[in-house]
Amino acid sequence: MARPSKCAVRSQVAPSLAINYCAYETLRSYWLSFQPDLKAPTVAMSLLCGSFAGLISSTATFPLDLARRRLQLEGQVRTCCGSDSPLSENDFSGLITTICVV
Repeated sequence: MARPSKCAVRSQVAPSLAINYCAYETLRSYWLSFQPDLKAPTVAMSLLCGSFAGLISSTATFPLDLARRRLQLEGQVRTCCGSDSPLSENDFSGLITTICVV
């Protein structure tokens, strides 16, 4: 199996990390605004905010990741079996088409 390029990995990880960090900081600051006596978040608060931030980032980036993987598989099927193969029944010709089909 071929190793993914660094650019492909970064383009997948960067949006997820950015959304995760923004969601965590937003949730943490919102929670701390209701408890003015706390200067730093507690362990439970950090765990809950981190869990919800991971859920938000995964939900936000999953459709694009799914479309990218379908486009990769379509290219592998066409290279391996030819474009007339019954394995390539779905025509994922671009990102917009793939998102509409998915």
